[in-house]
Amino acid sequence: MPKLSETTRESRRRHVMVSAWKCFSRQGFQATTMDEIIAETGMSSSSVYRYFTGKDELIDAAAEESLTTTRAALNALRDRHPVAGPRETLTALVAALQRQIDEPDYDLSKITVNAWAEALRNPDM
Repeated sequence: MPKLSETTRESRRRHVMVSAWKCFSRQGFQATTMDEIIAETGMSSSSVYRYFTGKDELIDAAAEESLTTTRAALNALRDRHPVAGPRETLTALVAALQRQIDEPDYDLSKITVNAWAEALRNPDM
């Protein structure tokens, strides 16, 4: 069997993540099963498990992606000189939120809320 290029591996890993995000956006972390994620990918279960060991790892990846987007918006505001006023701050935060919900197949803002809730259950998050 030929080895996959790093680009192909990363593309497939991203496909698994996006498939999980679609499921998590619809049902949340806890109600989503690995079988649903695997079905969403259209891949075999062994292929999916090659990239992620299980649902907890996919939850961590989803939380990291959604919170990184939020963190980037907040960091950009913090680093502005002069400091952004209330109107600019709110406009920037709304724009960041809009970017999270603009995807037609998933909503990273829902995943962010799920990640905050998951952090109550999982202190490592």
